[in-house]
Amino acid sequence: LAAASAASPSAAAAAASAAAAYAAIGAEYNSGNNNNNNNSNANGNNNSSSGMGSIVDMLPLLGPVLGIEWPETEASRRLINMTRMQALCDLIVLLFRRCSERQPIVITVDDVQWLDASSWSIIHALSAVGARIMLVLITRTMNEVLVEHVSSKLNNLQSPNMLWLRLEGLSSDDTIKVVCQQLRVTSLPDAVADTVSQKSLGNPYFAVELGRGIVESGILLVNAEDGTCRLAEGVGSNLRLPTSIVGIVRIRLDSLKPQAQLLIKIAAVVGREFDVKMLQRVMASYNDMDPDEVLELLHKLIELKILVAHPEQYGKVEFANDLMQKVAYSLLPYAARQPVHKAVAEFHEENAKEQEDSVHGNKGLLL
Repeated sequence: LAAASAASPSAAAAAASAAAAYAAIGAEYNSGNNNNNNNSNANGNNNSSSGMGSIVDMLPLLGPVLGIEWPETEASRRLINMTRMQALCDLIVLLFRRCSERQPIVITVDDVQWLDASSWSIIHALSAVGARIMLVLITRTMNEVLVEHVSSKLNNLQSPNMLWLRLEGLSSDDTIKVVCQQLRVTSLPDAVADTVSQKSLGNPYFAVELGRGIVESGILLVNAEDGTCRLAEGVGSNLRLPTSIVGIVRIRLDSLKPQAQLLIKIAAVVGREFDVKMLQRVMASYNDMDPDEVLELLHKLIELKILVAHPEQYGKVEFANDLMQKVAYSLLPYAARQPVHKAVAEFHEENAKEQEDSVHGNKGLLL
């Protein structure tokens, strides 16, 4: 906590909150074991097949998952490789089960077609514990091989109450309603409505990105005061637009001003989410961009819903979705990415050194 406090007050608060929460769970769990050890063993709450001890002893396993540095205990240090992974899976299942004893919980997992074996083992265990846990698993039917893979995994779930729901595309009317809502307009010109409906095929994300691309490229002019819109002068009824989501995203990025385009490409190299201070440092090193200009451009990109402020970590920003970051990344030539990686590495090195100096300083004060 001293190291976290020296680096960031918010980081210290988060670490303290996590420590208190985990300690409370561990205390409750261990108390239950002491009061009724036989029942706990019978229900499988105490030891797992991986030889897991108390919750408190195993908390360091959660460090990499939660992004928290947690000192190893004697018990956790003994776990290595597959044994450590199995213990982590058992711990996650146990924590969810304990939480469900206080109130019902819902766990939503998107894109389950990409899950690894360990994640599937957690899902299978949660479906079998008989706790008050609802699992919502979302997948896309991308090809027959993935469909068969996911179907076999889901069919093995040990839940008698499993319900399958197939989500069809939106109707043309509903598609236009969603786009109007996102663009904050009352209606769309017939040419735009027909194009959006035909090209999106009921995919709401495609439809919304298409609508935003049409606005940001200057094809559609929106009056924010009364919610009306019209086609720009010289635009005919036959709109020529990309037929893929990637093409639409490229239109949106290409419509940005040059400095904003450069910033979004550099940010994509940094990662899906990034620290604002890091990006300011990288832009200063790469293009001599003033930190205030970086902030101004970030605010604009957030307004355009290309970026979003991180919901939990102050001072961090992330791309609205993976596709946006991947497309922006692809627009920066390979040779231009190398200086960015170098600037990011230098930032991490200096930041780590500052944190190390702060920790040593705090230790001196404590002594």
